[in-house]
Amino acid sequence: HYLQEQERLARRERAVHPPGDLLASVPLTIRIPRFEVRQEGLLSHVVYSVVVTGPGGVEQIQKEFQNFRELHEDLSMKPFAASLQARPQDWFFAHLSTAMIQRQRRHLEAYLMSLCMHSQVLLDATIWQFLSVSVMTQVLVRLAVASVVKWDAEMCRLAQVLEAEIAAGGD
Repeated sequence: HYLQEQERLARRERAVHPPGDLLASVPLTIRIPRFEVRQEGLLSHVVYSVVVTGPGGVEQIQKEFQNFRELHEDLSMKPFAASLQARPQDWFFAHLSTAMIQRQRRHLEAYLMSLCMHSQVLLDATIWQFLSVSVMTQVLVRLAVASVVKWDAEMCRLAQVLEAEIAAGGD
């Protein structure tokens, strides 16, 4: 009876928290092709242009380093946190050097790409809130990931969301 109970608990855990895999391919690419240093009085801050290409199209968002820090802090509270890549360093004086900003831009781009190859990150709402992409892109990518990790319940749920999105005229 003990073994049956352990198996039941293991099945439940797999259903609630599917195994985390690094994915070989995902229908999503993220680039940070440029940045802008904005002056506000005596202070300046760097704004990165993040370009997300997915099944729903190409979308561009603006993010500051603080947004990346908050994303990492939010993901660090998740059960899969131990398997995440470290967030790139915050250089206090980076905004004073174009070379340092370019280096940080490359590191942030690599960080986002590593997150977008992590199945549990892509199945979690946190990354989608950060990326602010269309519902269609979210659902199609999450559906592909749920299929790879063989999370049947999530695939069914996402298929229903996709059907409703299409019926509502979503792009």
